Amino acid sequence: MNEIRGREGWRACRDISLSRGYAQDVVWIRATLQNDTGKNTTYYLESTPTWISKVTVYQFGSDGRLEFKRDYGADLPFYDRDFAVPPVYAALTLEGGRKNVIYVRLQSEGSLPVNLVLHSRKSFEKDRTFWSTFNGIILGGVLLLVLYNLGIFWSLRDWDYLVYVIFTLWAAIFLGSVYGYSFQFFWPESPDMHLRITWVAVSLGSATIYLFVRQFLNLKTYMPRTALVFLGLFYVAVLTGILSWPLAHNPLLQKVSNGMGVAATALVLSVSIYGVLRRLPGARVFLAALFFLLLSLMSIGLMNRGLFEFSEGVHRASGVALMMNLSLLSFALAAKIRAIHREKERAESRARKILEASRDDLERRVARRTAELEQARQTAEYLASIDVLTGIKNRRALIDLGRVLLERSSEANTPLSAILMDLDHFKEINDSHGHGVGDTVLEAVGELLTELVEGHDVVGRLGGEEFLIIRANGTEIVAARFAEQVRRQIEMLNIPLERGGLMVTASFGVSEWIEGQSLEELIECADRALYCAKDRGRNRVVQFSEIRE
Repeated sequence: MNEIRGREGWRACRDISLSRGYAQDVVWIRATLQNDTGKNTTYYLESTPTWISKVTVYQFGSDGRLEFKRDYGADLPFYDRDFAVPPVYAALTLEGGRKNVIYVRLQSEGSLPVNLVLHSRKSFEKDRTFWSTFNGIILGGVLLLVLYNLGIFWSLRDWDYLVYVIFTLWAAIFLGSVYGYSFQFFWPESPDMHLRITWVAVSLGSATIYLFVRQFLNLKTYMPRTALVFLGLFYVAVLTGILSWPLAHNPLLQKVSNGMGVAATALVLSVSIYGVLRRLPGARVFLAALFFLLLSLMSIGLMNRGLFEFSEGVHRASGVALMMNLSLLSFALAAKIRAIHREKERAESRARKILEASRDDLERRVARRTAELEQARQTAEYLASIDVLTGIKNRRALIDLGRVLLERSSEANTPLSAILMDLDHFKEINDSHGHGVGDTVLEAVGELLTELVEGHDVVGRLGGEEFLIIRANGTEIVAARFAEQVRRQIEMLNIPLERGGLMVTASFGVSEWIEGQSLEELIECADRALYCAKDRGRNRVVQFSEIRE
């Protein structure tokens, strides 16, 4: 201590950065205090943040004698300190009319932001009462909201809710460590537990926010590459959280965990803002609920890395932001679940109507027809709907089925696309090789289309060398990919001739149904795209959206 007191070159705090990041330095603060009240007065030296490992306070009188020395910090059991509150308070008695020199030694196994405040008795009582009340409100409010949301999850069994509750629980544990009330209430006799839990909470909190954002914004559907990145980061964060328990004292792991936390908040904010710009479902409410919490958590992480000085406002804002997040996101999740339930009710209503209609129709048929007449009618209808040459639907049946599919897509608000296909140079094939070869080509194409078109999609021959495919639940882009697959398969056909074989190609026009459009208008759009494909050299696929733009 004599060596420290004898040092020269002390610099004013305003001239240097007090936040040391994760350097694990020892910081000495010296202050000269003059009591001009004429009587002995007790002042209270406060040290925040609460996670500083070692805080040693020395008080020397005007005669140079050591009058006070006390060790504080997160390395000691909580109730060994003078006052049972998370910040460190050292009571210093200054004799009236005399100067005292105060030395404070600070060292931390984690980050080392420095914040020292000297309080009068009145200021000390107000500060201690305020922050005790603040911590109580934050802790109680967060726990109540976590329990409330757990109850909602238990009744709804929606897994988004469970991931969300786990995230808020880790965030609450992290803020409890930052504010010091986890140390005070849960493991006051175990400083080592306090350090380990802090880093585990940072890593696992990052893991759960990655998973929650991935599920809530449905990134797998709307942003598949980002969904894969978030899944990878989730596993990395989980691994870091597992390693944080045995390696909590390792400086490298602390920096990695801190980096994971800062990166998680920055990435989630960026993806949320991008989701709002792309108008992803739920992105706006999600960003509003999480914005201030993520921003404050990121600020704490950057502050701990020493990028800017300690701020009491930033330090405390995260608790308020967490309560806002818990409240707003519970509303967002509730709205999402209500929408899902409404969609489920609509689907059930449609299913009931279809079942009732089918039942009534069956009853009328049974009353009106015998089994033989019904079989004969079905056979006649089947034969009337088939193109004899190709074995696929004829024009009339194709148009009828297309109208049914369009009506269903309109009711269910699902996409519907039309693919119009025309065989290239078919007239030349007939003229050069005869109509028999032309019929063989049509038969081969019909067989190929029968193999490729599956599910609820329908295919038929409109007439001549022109074919139509109607794809249910398929956007224009998806239909264009399918059309390209068909084009390649047709290109691979080899029609045998007496000498050699005949190669066949086809041109395709693709269009997607929009609200209010009739089936004829949909086919007309595909026909315009087909005409463009012919004009561009044939044997290609053209989307209507390309020529419309």
